[in-house]
Amino acid sequence: MTARALLAALVALALAPAARGAEPASLGAVRAAMPAWGQATRLGASSPCTSAGIVDGGDSASLETGFFQGEPGAPANANLIVWRDRLCSAVVPSNDACHQADSCSSGTYCQSCASKYGCWDDSRSTKIIALTTVTYSTGTGEIFDADMELYGWNGASGSLSSPTNPGGNLDGWYFTCQDAPGGTGVIPAACAPGDPSPAATCVCTDYGQANCLFIDVQNTVTHELGHVLGLDHPPLAGATMSATATPGETSKRVLAASDVAGICTAYPASYTPSDACVKTGTAGSAGAPDGNWKRTTSASTGCALWWRNPQVTMTLNRYGAGPSCGDPAQPAPAQTGQGTKSSGGCATTGSPTTLAALLLGALALRLSRRRAAARVIVSSTRSPGPL
Repeated sequence: MTARALLAALVALALAPAARGAEPASLGAVRAAMPAWGQATRLGASSPCTSAGIVDGGDSASLETGFFQGEPGAPANANLIVWRDRLCSAVVPSNDACHQADSCSSGTYCQSCASKYGCWDDSRSTKIIALTTVTYSTGTGEIFDADMELYGWNGASGSLSSPTNPGGNLDGWYFTCQDAPGGTGVIPAACAPGDPSPAATCVCTDYGQANCLFIDVQNTVTHELGHVLGLDHPPLAGATMSATATPGETSKRVLAASDVAGICTAYPASYTPSDACVKTGTAGSAGAPDGNWKRTTSASTGCALWWRNPQVTMTLNRYGAGPSCGDPAQPAPAQTGQGTKSSGGCATTGSPTTLAALLLGALALRLSRRRAAARVIVSSTRSPGPL
């Protein structure tokens, strides 16, 4: 083997996923969600109407979320999709310096507890199923970074709906990767409680149950990727970007007419980025056949959020959702080095929340100039389900 061939082999080995046999089912479900937005096509048309899309950036062992601005020792920025399968309060020592990450001085590379321990920040509430953090310029709305965190099952046993766990989320959300037996959008009947492996696909009633649907990975991630691209919750039900969902739902895997209208308005096929702040054309007309779409805007300026290059590359944490999708359990992260100052720490209150995307504008850096921080919170609630 030549020196060049040996180097190429070593690079390929370094970039390859850890030895794992078949890919975790949840990563396959995430990858199945990625093409939806780039394939947005208006009714009657033969080709997509948008220049936007999600690019598969491969997988990584990284747990680091946040946007880095050249702090010494900081890792390279990446748009990451990662599961957090334990509460930080259960694994982080009370005297760990990561608790002070949000008050870290400017220019210093600090590590959030969520990134250091691979855990879910308790301040976000266990009612939130997913959190997408978007870093953007408050002046123009341009997005620089987006990370998606999903609060997954910690491996505990018990009922998904009981007087002590009414929302099915106290031990993490039970992500599943099954297809609906009646087709996308059809919610099956509930499983028999206590049956560990029902003969027919049904809506899960217990943690650890197999052959069932609860919080569908592809359904959730398709919705969250809309937030990554800068879309908000519209005031209607039945769309991918709609704010509510029920256990067993898979309908958000497929874009509705309003989703197509929103993404094709934000990023038409002939899209040319501009630094101008866009305040008009950020919402569809209620009642129109393809109306009721909405873009996320900066609370301080009203500018719509947008990507200069709307082909957004997302990297996947290689361990996926864990046992709820039949994946290997995520190993405990190594506690080495420093980490990122992320923008985590907000949550909604009230009814149990699903498909929540809290888009948190953090400090953004563009052309070597620091921009003001901004925070946009987009919450959603779980509608009554069959459980």
